[in-house]
Amino acid sequence: MRREALDAVIALTEELDGQPSEQLTVVNAAIPRYPYAEAVYQAAMRARAGAVALWDRRTCRTLLGFEVRSPGRVR
Repeated sequence: MRREALDAVIALTEELDGQPSEQLTVVNAAIPRYPYAEAVYQAAMRARAGAVALWDRRTCRTLLGFEVRSPGRVR
């Protein structure tokens, strides 16, 4: 049962790809329940990296006054 719940946590974080805030909510709730599960910590690191990347993009867009797109394309 414990392993199934842990697998569900990891599956949910994968399903929430591109939504780092929601991913962090899930993993932050799971860490106290599974303090020795490496997969939860890896999911937390990926979510935090995604949150930083999202923050950087939004900050750049705000500071520069335009949307930053793929390299070579500025709108």
